[in-house]
Amino acid sequence: MTPAEVLTEPVRADLPGTIEVLRHGEGPSGERVEPGSICIVDDDAAVRNSTVQLLDSDGFGAQGFEDAEDFLAYARSHPVPLALLDVWMPKMSGLELQAQLRVVSPKTKVIVITAREIPAIRAAVLEGGAFAFLTKPFEDEAFLSLVYQALGLAA
Repeated sequence: MTPAEVLTEPVRADLPGTIEVLRHGEGPSGERVEPGSICIVDDDAAVRNSTVQLLDSDGFGAQGFEDAEDFLAYARSHPVPLALLDVWMPKMSGLELQAQLRVVSPKTKVIVITAREIPAIRAAVLEGGAFAFLTKPFEDEAFLSLVYQALGLAA
């Protein structure tokens, strides 16, 4: 199955690695994605580093953050077209971070990831305006296709 087929198939929340596109918005048309401008905020170093490497290998500039506060400080002074936020982090949850990011950088697209599928979290992500919701582990090609969609770029 191609990444495009994965994203157009009906979503099954009971399957690991399911991607659900919650809302298709327009990407930052004409804007160049600067190095380090796609941000991954995850306390799991393996997930954070592998996601940065995956994005870098596909030509995107990516930067990882272990701490939500460090990321918010960065987002206050740098354009961030896309942020990937883990739900379960020690100091601040991904949902709390998503809410604060909306104030600091309202144009930033957000993809929320989690290893635990909880309907209330999915609903909160939707209500919070996230572009997409992913359950770990996810397929590299499907994830990259989703990144292209979030940024309004042709894959």
